[in-house]
Amino acid sequence: MTEPDILMIRTQIDQRAAALRKEAEALEALSPAFIRAIADAQIEANKGWRPDGKTLVDVRVHFCPECGAPGLNTCWGYWAHVCGAGFDSEGYTTRACDVQLARKQQDKSN
Repeated sequence: MTEPDILMIRTQIDQRAAALRKEAEALEALSPAFIRAIADAQIEANKGWRPDGKTLVDVRVHFCPECGAPGLNTCWGYWAHVCGAGFDSEGYTTRACDVQLARKQQDKSN
């Protein structure tokens, strides 16, 4: 393995570690009510789908592309964010970001 290869791998490891730290910080900052709502949505989405009664838990963090607020997967490819935004697995907006809507309202009133 050449020195540039090692440097490239090290850079990728550092980038992934930074992303994981950002996700961990976002998870720690989420309110218990938001986490409970996501957990309820994940449990509901799994009812009848998993005969063994186990629930698929997804704690990957997704950040709103509009304002950067953290969100979690509610199952079936739908991401809910603390800013109110919702996105499906194809990237289509299913609910607008409240922060972005407020910015647009502010721009209109100025």
